[in-house]
Amino acid sequence: MSFCPRCGRQLADGEVCTCQSQNSQPQQNVQMNNQGQFGGQSQMNNQGQFGGQPQMNNQGQYNGQPQMNNQGQFGGQPYMQQGMYNGQPQMQYNAAPKQTPPFIKEILDLVSGIFKKPADAVKKFVENASFAAPAIIIAVMAVLSALGVLLRMVGANISTRRSVNSMNSLSDLSNLLSGMSSGKTQAYSGGEMVAGFFGQLIEIIAVAALTAALIMVIVNAFEKNKKVTYMQALAIASLSVLVTVPFTFVGTIVAMIPGAFFGYLRTWMVSFANAVGLVFTFIGIRAVEQDDNHMPLVYGLAALSAAVLSTILGLLF
Repeated sequence: MSFCPRCGRQLADGEVCTCQSQNSQPQQNVQMNNQGQFGGQSQMNNQGQFGGQPQMNNQGQYNGQPQMNNQGQFGGQPYMQQGMYNGQPQMQYNAAPKQTPPFIKEILDLVSGIFKKPADAVKKFVENASFAAPAIIIAVMAVLSALGVLLRMVGANISTRRSVNSMNSLSDLSNLLSGMSSGKTQAYSGGEMVAGFFGQLIEIIAVAALTAALIMVIVNAFEKNKKVTYMQALAIASLSVLVTVPFTFVGTIVAMIPGAFFGYLRTWMVSFANAVGLVFTFIGIRAVEQDDNHMPLVYGLAALSAAVLSTILGLLF
């Protein structure tokens, strides 16, 4: 029996102690431990450290600083990703500015321009007119004119009732009947008022549409280099009703006020509107008819055509 000189362990004959066999192996300078060190140097471990320095791990940290990770956090704060904020879907909506339709802008520019630079506004409206803008003007003015006729009928009915209720003798009845027969005082039934309303509505629209067609034909017959479109002619026809109808409507209301002065005032208002309407029509034709030598005849034929059409349609409706 022998003993190991190093550790003192009892050995069998010829046995080599294990402590000596371990010491005989070359020492490895590089060791891996459970602390993430390799060769004495700190390496990447499950704590997010590399070389003793904190590195990026699955907790969203890099060098000790919070970083963006797969949890939707940056620096510990929630961030927006694909339309989500703090895990909740968000709606992104950029409201587009509302735009005014072109034909509405044409009408507004014309109306506002009449009070600033009427000649320039009329020329621009006729030269660049679409079909919708003058058509809307004519339709609206036709409704307003029909309301004026209806209002006048209602006013006549009210006056007639007052006259009947104020009769004191047979002579008053005779004067009332004679006035009615001469057209000075009239009473209208419901059917007559409905017919008057729609008759005036159709008359205004039809006169404007047919007048526009005649203006187009007349101007194109004289103008060789530039052809006038129906839209431009319709814009010219709408200029007159744009002025005359509102003044006539207001004049109808004014005339219902008792007193002779208000009757005169209505006449003056209508005269003013007719004059302005004629001037606007002249400027509109001048915008498409370049030769001033043709203007008297062109304008005269256009005015005559409108008057004839108005007379014919007035008899029909």
